[in-house]
Amino acid sequence: MQKSSKLIAEAAILLIVLAGIGIYAYFETRALFLGPQIRITSPVDGSSFKKPSIIVAGYAYNVSYLFLDDNPIFVDTDNAFRETLLLLPGYNTVTVKALDRFGKHVEKTLELVYISPASTSTAASSTPS
Repeated sequence: MQKSSKLIAEAAILLIVLAGIGIYAYFETRALFLGPQIRITSPVDGSSFKKPSIIVAGYAYNVSYLFLDDNPIFVDTDNAFRETLLLLPGYNTVTVKALDRFGKHVEKTLELVYISPASTSTAASSTPS
């Protein structure tokens, strides 16, 4: 009777240790399964602007490299990024791309419109006399 209870206790301890190792392995490798992630908080896709200067902000997780329109940018200790960008008049696309250390990548593209103020230039015309 004592042998069977001792065997059950040993099996329970072994099961707890194996479960602990499994949980630890999952948390250490979850970045591999999830891959890089980008969440853009500003601006909203499809927005229109009356000023050419905007701020692109958001969060990037599980990234080794982060790019805004193919230019490298950096995240802070809270995984946040914030970059100023100038828009051209009319339709603009802004792409944020992230790469992780395993070669996986993800990108998000924003479509934005800059409505420039109307030009008030007047053409001087000369009439022949």
